[in-house]
Amino acid sequence: MTLTELTFAMFWLVVIVFGSVFFAEWAEKHTQSYAMELFAHFGMPALLWCGMLILYATLQQKGLLR
Repeated sequence: MTLTELTFAMFWLVVIVFGSVFFAEWAEKHTQSYAMELFAHFGMPALLWCGMLILYATLQQKGLLR
């Protein structure tokens, strides 16, 4: 694993954790919906993870990551 890949992974780890937490707080405050809270805790991390995998594959194809 190169330093670039490690940086990419650590950045996305922070984005997934904090993005999900902030979305969960927003959903709790603004929607009062249990379904949105469940999505914030389970669906949002899954969507961010899929986005990260797509971005990683794209960057690998362009030669920016190994």
